[in-house]
Amino acid sequence: LNMFACSAEALYGKVAMTFNMHLLLHLASCVCNVGTLWAHSAFVFEGGSGTLVNLVSAAKGLPQQVVERVVMAQELELLLASHHLP
Repeated sequence: LNMFACSAEALYGKVAMTFNMHLLLHLASCVCNVGTLWAHSAFVFEGGSGTLVNLVSAAKGLPQQVVERVVMAQELELLLASHHLP
């Protein structure tokens, strides 16, 4: 996997250098740490990714948008909990 990931740019160009390609570098250690891949599901994490995508409204400033929306949601939850509305 390391050889493939390291040669991916030469083989496929910069477009192949994605975060998923980077994750391949960690795949073997993940299997050693948590066990076989077929015994685990990424479904929960995929749902979380969908939630994060819904927090973004523009291509510029992605991290700031996510942080702002998460903080706003937490603040709203606290505000609603402190005001017992019908």
